[in-house]
Amino acid sequence: MKLSIVIPVYNSERCIEHLVSTIIDSFNQSISFEVILINDCSTDTSWSKLYQLKEKYHHHISIINLAKNVGENNAVMAGLRAAKGEYIIQIDDDFQNPPSEIIPLLQEIEKGYDVVYAQYARSHHGRVRKFGSYLHSRLATKLFKLPTSMTISTFRIITKNLKNEILNYKGPKPYVDALILRSTSHIGTRQVKHHPSKTGQSNYTISMLGSIWLNMFFLSAKSLGKLIIYYSLIHLGVGFISLYLSIKQEGSYLISVPHQNLLTIGLTLIVTSNIIIILGIITEYLSRIYHHQTQAPQYFIRDILRNK
Repeated sequence: MKLSIVIPVYNSERCIEHLVSTIIDSFNQSISFEVILINDCSTDTSWSKLYQLKEKYHHHISIINLAKNVGENNAVMAGLRAAKGEYIIQIDDDFQNPPSEIIPLLQEIEKGYDVVYAQYARSHHGRVRKFGSYLHSRLATKLFKLPTSMTISTFRIITKNLKNEILNYKGPKPYVDALILRSTSHIGTRQVKHHPSKTGQSNYTISMLGSIWLNMFFLSAKSLGKLIIYYSLIHLGVGFISLYLSIKQEGSYLISVPHQNLLTIGLTLIVTSNIIIILGIITEYLSRIYHHQTQAPQYFIRDILRNK
Protein backbone atom coordinates (compact mmCIF):
# COMPACT_ATOMS: atom_id res chain seq x y z
CA MET A 1 0.00 0.00 0.00
CA LYS A 2 1.31 3.43 -0.95
CA LEU A 3 -0.26 5.82 1.55
CA SER A 4 -1.87 5.75 5.00
CA ILE A 5 -3.83 8.87 5.99
CA VAL A 6 -4.11 9.16 9.79
CA ILE A 7 -6.81 11.46 11.17
CA PRO A 8 -7.26 11.92 14.94
CA VAL A 9 -10.91 12.83 15.55
CA TYR A 10 -12.36 14.77 18.46
CA ASN A 11 -15.86 16.32 18.39
CA SER A 12 -15.86 16.65 14.60
CA GLU A 13 -19.39 15.54 13.77
CA ARG A 14 -19.96 18.60 11.57
CA CYS A 15 -17.10 18.10 9.12
CA ILE A 16 -15.59 14.61 9.30
CA GLU A 17 -17.93 13.06 6.71
CA HIS A 18 -17.18 15.76 4.15
CA LEU A 19 -13.45 15.51 4.81
CA VAL A 20 -13.29 11.73 4.39
CA SER A 21 -15.53 11.77 1.31
CA THR A 22 -13.33 14.41 -0.30
CA ILE A 23 -10.17 12.41 0.43
CA ILE A 24 -11.60 9.19 -1.02
CA ASP A 25 -13.01 10.92 -4.11
CA SER A 26 -9.60 12.53 -4.68
CA PHE A 27 -7.50 9.34 -4.46
CA ASN A 28 -9.88 6.54 -5.38
CA GLN A 29 -8.26 5.76 -8.73
CA SER A 30 -4.80 7.33 -8.53
CA ILE A 31 -2.90 5.51 -5.74
CA SER A 32 -3.43 2.72 -3.23
CA PHE A 33 -4.34 4.24 0.13
CA GLU A 34 -6.16 3.79 3.42
CA VAL A 35 -7.77 6.23 5.84
CA ILE A 36 -7.36 5.56 9.57
CA LEU A 37 -9.75 7.48 11.81
CA ILE A 38 -9.09 7.51 15.57
CA ASN A 39 -11.95 8.70 17.75
CA ASP A 40 -10.37 10.20 20.88
CA CYS A 41 -13.44 9.57 23.07
CA SER A 42 -15.47 12.39 21.50
CA THR A 43 -18.46 13.72 23.44
CA ASP A 44 -20.58 14.29 20.31
CA THR A 45 -21.73 11.86 17.60
CA SER A 46 -18.32 11.57 15.91
CA TRP A 47 -18.07 7.80 16.53
CA SER A 48 -21.46 7.21 14.89
CA LYS A 49 -20.31 9.27 11.89
CA LEU A 50 -17.13 7.19 11.65
CA TYR A 51 -19.17 3.97 11.78
CA GLN A 52 -21.34 5.20 8.91
CA LEU A 53 -18.25 6.12 6.89
CA LYS A 54 -16.82 2.66 7.54
CA GLU A 55 -19.97 1.02 6.16
CA LYS A 56 -19.87 3.27 3.09
CA TYR A 57 -16.14 3.03 2.31
CA HIS A 58 -15.22 -0.29 3.95
CA HIS A 59 -12.39 -1.03 1.49
CA HIS A 60 -10.48 2.13 2.38
CA ILE A 61 -11.33 2.97 5.99
CA SER A 62 -10.25 1.67 9.38
CA ILE A 63 -11.85 3.18 12.49
CA ILE A 64 -10.51 3.07 16.03
CA ASN A 65 -12.49 4.04 19.13
CA LEU A 66 -10.42 4.92 22.20
CA ALA A 67 -11.91 4.20 25.63
CA LYS A 68 -10.56 7.41 27.14
CA ASN A 69 -9.58 10.84 25.89
CA VAL A 70 -5.77 10.71 25.70
CA GLY A 71 -4.92 13.68 23.52
CA GLU A 72 -3.88 14.12 19.91
CA ASN A 73 -0.37 12.66 20.12
CA ASN A 74 -1.46 9.46 21.85
CA ALA A 75 -4.30 9.07 19.35
CA VAL A 76 -1.83 9.52 16.49
CA MET A 77 0.36 6.77 17.96
CA ALA A 78 -2.65 4.44 17.79
CA GLY A 79 -3.13 5.41 14.15
CA LEU A 80 0.55 4.87 13.33
CA ARG A 81 0.44 1.36 14.78
CA ALA A 82 -2.49 0.52 12.53
CA ALA A 83 -0.96 2.10 9.40
CA LYS A 84 0.23 -0.21 6.63
CA GLY A 85 1.32 2.34 4.03
CA GLU A 86 4.79 3.03 2.63
CA TYR A 87 4.17 6.65 3.63
CA ILE A 88 2.00 7.95 6.48
CA ILE A 89 0.45 11.40 6.49
CA GLN A 90 -1.35 13.08 9.39
CA ILE A 91 -4.13 15.53 8.66
CA ASP A 92 -6.36 17.43 11.08
CA ASP A 93 -10.07 16.65 11.32
CA ASP A 94 -11.29 20.26 10.91
CA PHE A 95 -10.70 20.58 7.14
CA GLN A 96 -8.07 23.30 7.53
CA ASN A 97 -5.68 21.14 5.50
CA PRO A 98 -7.21 20.65 2.03
CA PRO A 99 -6.96 17.00 0.87
CA SER A 100 -5.68 18.31 -2.47
CA GLU A 101 -2.42 19.25 -0.69
CA ILE A 102 -1.65 15.63 0.25
CA ILE A 103 -0.18 14.81 -3.18
CA PRO A 104 2.37 17.70 -3.10
CA LEU A 105 3.62 16.44 0.29
CA LEU A 106 3.85 12.89 -1.11
CA GLN A 107 5.79 14.12 -4.13
CA GLU A 108 8.19 16.02 -1.87
CA ILE A 109 8.98 13.10 0.46
CA GLU A 110 9.67 10.85 -2.55
CA LYS A 111 12.73 13.03 -3.18
CA GLY A 112 14.43 11.14 -0.33
CA TYR A 113 13.33 12.81 2.91
CA ASP A 114 12.25 10.97 6.06
CA VAL A 115 9.66 13.60 6.92
CA VAL A 116 8.13 16.58 5.12
CA TYR A 117 6.34 19.35 7.04
CA ALA A 118 3.67 21.53 5.47
CA GLN A 119 4.45 25.24 5.50
CA TYR A 120 1.50 27.62 5.33
CA ALA A 121 1.71 30.66 3.08
CA ARG A 122 -1.07 32.10 5.27
CA SER A 123 -2.22 30.45 8.48
CA HIS A 124 -5.90 30.54 9.47
CA HIS A 125 -5.41 29.14 12.97
CA GLY A 126 -6.96 30.98 15.90
CA ARG A 127 -4.88 33.37 17.97
CA VAL A 128 -4.11 30.88 20.73
CA ARG A 129 -2.94 28.14 18.38
CA LYS A 130 -1.09 30.59 16.11
CA PHE A 131 0.83 32.01 19.08
CA GLY A 132 1.48 28.51 20.44
CA SER A 133 2.65 27.27 17.04
CA TYR A 134 5.09 30.16 16.79
CA LEU A 135 6.61 29.44 20.21
CA HIS A 136 6.56 25.72 19.47
CA SER A 137 8.54 26.19 16.24
CA ARG A 138 11.06 28.51 17.89
CA LEU A 139 11.56 26.02 20.72
CA ALA A 140 12.02 23.15 18.27
CA THR A 141 14.50 25.29 16.32
CA LYS A 142 16.66 25.71 19.42
CA LEU A 143 16.38 22.14 20.71
CA PHE A 144 16.88 20.33 17.41
CA LYS A 145 18.92 22.94 15.49
CA LEU A 146 16.39 23.44 12.71
CA PRO A 147 16.39 26.27 10.15
CA THR A 148 14.85 29.41 11.66
CA SER A 149 12.51 29.76 8.68
CA MET A 150 10.94 26.33 9.29
CA THR A 151 7.58 25.92 11.02
CA ILE A 152 6.52 22.70 12.76
CA SER A 153 3.06 21.55 11.64
CA THR A 154 0.80 18.59 12.41
CA PHE A 155 0.19 18.34 8.65
CA ARG A 156 3.20 16.17 7.84
CA ILE A 157 4.18 13.01 6.00
CA ILE A 158 6.73 10.41 7.16
CA THR A 159 8.24 7.22 5.79
CA LYS A 160 7.42 3.75 7.06
CA ASN A 161 10.95 3.39 8.45
CA LEU A 162 10.59 6.57 10.51
CA LYS A 163 7.17 5.40 11.69
CA ASN A 164 8.71 2.19 12.98
CA GLU A 165 11.38 4.19 14.84
CA ILE A 166 8.71 6.41 16.43
CA LEU A 167 6.77 3.35 17.60
CA ASN A 168 9.81 2.14 19.54
CA TYR A 169 8.87 4.79 22.11
CA LYS A 170 6.67 3.12 24.74
CA GLY A 171 6.28 5.98 27.23
CA PRO A 172 2.77 7.08 28.27
CA LYS A 173 3.16 10.66 27.03
CA PRO A 174 4.55 10.63 23.49
CA TYR A 175 5.15 13.78 21.49
CA VAL A 176 5.34 12.82 17.83
CA ASP A 177 7.23 15.89 16.57
CA ALA A 178 9.97 15.47 19.19
CA LEU A 179 10.23 11.76 18.35
CA ILE A 180 10.58 12.66 14.67
CA LEU A 181 13.09 15.46 15.13
CA ARG A 182 15.35 13.52 17.50
CA SER A 183 15.42 10.59 15.04
CA THR A 184 16.34 12.23 11.72
CA SER A 185 17.89 15.30 10.11
CA HIS A 186 16.54 14.45 6.64
CA ILE A 187 13.67 16.93 6.88
CA GLY A 188 11.85 18.56 3.99
CA THR A 189 9.22 21.29 3.72
CA ARG A 190 6.53 22.13 1.19
CA GLN A 191 4.36 25.22 1.02
CA VAL A 192 0.63 24.42 1.01
CA LYS A 193 -2.71 26.14 1.36
CA HIS A 194 -4.46 26.48 4.71
CA HIS A 195 -8.19 27.05 5.18
CA PRO A 196 -10.31 28.38 8.06
CA SER A 197 -11.62 25.69 10.42
CA LYS A 198 -14.95 24.06 9.55
CA THR A 199 -15.67 23.30 13.21
CA GLY A 200 -15.83 26.97 14.20
CA GLN A 201 -13.44 26.65 17.14
CA SER A 202 -10.09 25.13 17.92
CA ASN A 203 -9.58 22.28 20.38
CA TYR A 204 -6.23 23.79 21.35
CA THR A 205 -5.99 25.60 24.69
CA ILE A 206 -3.20 27.33 26.59
CA SER A 207 -2.90 24.36 28.96
CA MET A 208 -2.69 21.94 26.02
CA LEU A 209 0.05 24.00 24.37
CA GLY A 210 1.93 24.15 27.67
CA SER A 211 1.71 20.37 27.90
CA ILE A 212 3.13 20.09 24.37
CA TRP A 213 6.15 22.24 25.27
CA LEU A 214 6.80 20.20 28.40
CA ASN A 215 6.59 16.98 26.40
CA MET A 216 9.18 18.33 23.99
CA PHE A 217 11.56 19.12 26.86
CA PHE A 218 11.00 15.82 28.65
CA LEU A 219 11.74 13.89 25.47
CA SER A 220 15.08 15.66 25.36
CA ALA A 221 16.64 15.04 28.79
CA LYS A 222 19.84 16.87 27.81
CA SER A 223 17.85 20.02 26.99
CA LEU A 224 15.82 19.68 30.19
CA GLY A 225 19.00 19.60 32.26
CA LYS A 226 20.30 22.69 30.48
CA LEU A 227 17.01 24.49 31.11
CA ILE A 228 17.19 23.82 34.86
CA ILE A 229 20.86 24.92 35.02
CA TYR A 230 20.28 28.13 33.04
CA TYR A 231 17.17 28.98 35.02
CA SER A 232 19.00 28.46 38.30
CA LEU A 233 21.98 30.56 37.20
CA ILE A 234 19.73 33.44 36.14
CA HIS A 235 17.95 33.48 39.50
CA LEU A 236 21.25 33.12 41.35
CA GLY A 237 22.55 36.13 39.45
CA VAL A 238 19.44 38.16 40.29
CA GLY A 239 19.84 37.23 43.94
CA PHE A 240 23.51 38.31 44.08
CA ILE A 241 22.80 41.57 42.27
CA SER A 242 19.96 42.38 44.68
CA LEU A 243 22.17 41.53 47.67
CA TYR A 244 24.99 43.70 46.33
CA LEU A 245 22.68 46.69 45.80
CA SER A 246 21.21 46.21 49.29
CA ILE A 247 24.65 46.22 50.94
CA LYS A 248 25.77 49.22 48.90
CA GLN A 249 22.67 51.23 49.73
CA GLU A 250 22.80 50.24 53.41
CA GLY A 251 26.43 51.39 53.61
CA SER A 252 25.50 54.81 52.30
CA TYR A 253 22.40 54.99 54.52
CA LEU A 254 20.13 55.29 51.47
CA ILE A 255 17.83 52.52 52.50
CA SER A 256 15.55 52.38 55.51
CA VAL A 257 14.74 49.39 57.69
CA PRO A 258 11.28 48.87 56.13
CA HIS A 259 12.87 48.80 52.68
CA GLN A 260 15.43 46.27 53.90
CA ASN A 261 12.60 44.06 55.10
CA LEU A 262 10.91 44.32 51.71
CA LEU A 263 14.16 43.43 49.98
CA THR A 264 14.62 40.41 52.25
CA ILE A 265 11.10 39.27 51.47
CA GLY A 266 11.69 39.76 47.74
CA LEU A 267 14.93 37.75 47.77
CA THR A 268 13.27 35.03 49.81
CA LEU A 269 10.43 34.80 47.30
CA ILE A 270 12.87 34.61 44.38
CA VAL A 271 14.88 31.81 45.96
CA THR A 272 11.78 29.92 47.13
CA SER A 273 10.04 30.15 43.76
CA ASN A 274 13.23 29.01 42.06
CA ILE A 275 13.42 25.92 44.29
CA ILE A 276 9.72 25.12 43.85
CA ILE A 277 9.91 25.33 40.05
CA ILE A 278 13.00 23.11 39.87
CA LEU A 279 11.41 20.60 42.26
CA GLY A 280 8.27 20.64 40.12
CA ILE A 281 10.26 19.88 36.97
CA ILE A 282 12.19 17.09 38.68
CA THR A 283 8.97 15.64 40.15
CA GLU A 284 7.30 15.61 36.72
CA TYR A 285 10.36 13.96 35.19
CA LEU A 286 10.48 11.29 37.90
CA SER A 287 6.74 10.73 37.47
CA ARG A 288 7.23 10.07 33.78
CA ILE A 289 10.05 7.65 34.52
CA TYR A 290 7.78 5.82 36.97
CA HIS A 291 4.91 5.59 34.47
CA HIS A 292 7.33 4.43 31.79
CA GLN A 293 8.77 1.72 34.04
CA THR A 294 5.31 0.54 35.11
CA GLN A 295 4.29 0.48 31.43
CA ALA A 296 1.34 2.85 31.72
CA PRO A 297 -0.56 2.58 28.40
CA GLN A 298 -0.53 5.32 25.78
CA TYR A 299 -4.15 4.48 25.01
CA PHE A 300 -6.74 1.72 25.31
CA ILE A 301 -8.66 0.67 22.19
CA ARG A 302 -12.32 -0.04 22.90
CA ASP A 303 -13.36 -0.85 19.32
CA ILE A 304 -11.46 -1.28 16.04
CA LEU A 305 -12.79 -2.05 12.57
CA ARG A 306 -10.09 -2.48 9.90
CA ASN A 307 -10.34 -1.94 6.16
CA LYS A 308 -10.84 -5.05 4.05
